[in-house]
Amino acid sequence: MGKYQKHPLRANRVAVLRGLLRSYGRARRTFAQILSAEVKSRLALAKARRYGDAKRDPRTPPSLAHRLAELEVPADVYHSLIAQARKHLHLAHRWSRLRKRALGLERLTSYDNTPLGAKIDQRYSYAQAQRLVERALRPLGKRYLRHWRRGMRPGSGWVDVLPSRGKYPQNYLLGAPGMPHPFLLLNFRGDHQSLLLYAHEGGHAMHSFFSQRHQAGPQGSTERFLDEVASQTNECLVSAYLLRQARTPEARLAYLARAAGQFAGKVFRMAYYAELELAIHQHVERHDGITAKALDTLNLKLLRRYAGHHQGARAVTKEWRNSWAWIPHLYRSFKLFRYATSFVTAHALAERILRKGFGPSYVKRFLSAGSSKEPMVLLRELAVDLRGGGAYTAAFAQLARYLDAIEALLRRRGRRPGR
Repeated sequence: MGKYQKHPLRANRVAVLRGLLRSYGRARRTFAQILSAEVKSRLALAKARRYGDAKRDPRTPPSLAHRLAELEVPADVYHSLIAQARKHLHLAHRWSRLRKRALGLERLTSYDNTPLGAKIDQRYSYAQAQRLVERALRPLGKRYLRHWRRGMRPGSGWVDVLPSRGKYPQNYLLGAPGMPHPFLLLNFRGDHQSLLLYAHEGGHAMHSFFSQRHQAGPQGSTERFLDEVASQTNECLVSAYLLRQARTPEARLAYLARAAGQFAGKVFRMAYYAELELAIHQHVERHDGITAKALDTLNLKLLRRYAGHHQGARAVTKEWRNSWAWIPHLYRSFKLFRYATSFVTAHALAERILRKGFGPSYVKRFLSAGSSKEPMVLLRELAVDLRGGGAYTAAFAQLARYLDAIEALLRRRGRRPGR
C-alpha cells in the first residue's frame, strides 16, 4: 500500500486510494459495529475493575484510565500529548504549505505524498550499512558498540538479515527474560528505509540485551510504555549523522525533508490517532455505542484540524471521512500514543547524547534498567518531562529549525517557500 501512496504518477495515487476508501466505505457499518462492541467491552471491563468511579478525571474514560494504569502512566501524559500537538499545529500547517509551494501545487491534498527534493536512492550492502550505522552510534560509547558489533554480524545467532521465501515480511525483534540473546528478523533490501530499520530494530535488540544482562527475572523485560524509545533514539542518531554528512544542497534538502516528514508522521499523526481514539471511547461511554455516521463526523473533523484544511495548508475532502475504518490499532486499546511520546523522548535523549556526551549514561541508566523502575521514575531521572511541555517544546523547536533550513535551501533554488 505504501508504495502506491508515493507513486510518481498522481493519477495512480488517486485511483488506488479512492478505490481503497470506497472498499472500506462499503463495509463501514460492519466495521462500526465491531469497533463499538470492542470499545463497550473495554469500558465494561474497566468499570468492573472500578476505574469508573466518580472521582476520576472527566476527560479520561474508564477504558483509558484502565490502560494507563496497566502502563503505570498518569493520564496527564496522554492529555499533554494532544494539548501540545494542538498548540504546535501551526508547524504542521507550515510544513504542508512549504511542500505545496515547493511542489508547485495550487492545492495540496492527501494524495500528494511525493518526496520533497531529490529521492534518497542510495543503495547499501549489509556490510556498508553496518559501518555507517556504527559510525552514527559512536556517541553511545565503546561498550555499546562492542556488543552491537558482536550481535549484528551475520552468523552471530542474533540476526537473520535477508528476505527469504516463507519468511515474515516485516522486521521483528523477539527478546524476553531467559533467552540467551535477542533474536532479530530483518528483511534488508539495501535501500534507505532498510538502513533506518536496521538501526531501529537493532535499538530494540540492544535495549533487550542490556536489560536482561543487568536485571533479574521479569525485570529484565523492557518497560512497555518506553519500549520504542531505544529504537527511535537510534533512528535519530543515524538521521543526524546522515544530515551532517550531506555534501550537496540536494542531499541536505532530501534528508531535512525526510526528518520533517518523520516528525509530522510520528508526532502529529499519532496525536491525531490518540485524539480520535479518545473521542470514540468518550462517545461510546455517553451513548452506549457509536454509528458509522458518528465515526465519519468525528474523523473528518479531526483530520481537517490536523491537516489545516480551513487554514489553506492541506485539503481533506469528504471522501476521507471513513478512513477511520482502516486503522487497526483502534481495536488495540490506546497503543498509538506511545509512538509519539517515545519519539519525543528519543529526540530529547539523542540531543543530549550528541551535544553533552550522555551516551554511556544513557546505556547505564536507561537501556540497562529494564522494568526495574516505573516509567515515570525513569523519565524523571533522565530529565524528560512528558506531563508538562518541556520535552515537547524542545522537540518542536527542532522541527522549526528543520523547516527554516528547508526554506533557506529552497530560496537558493529559486522557489519561494510558504509559511
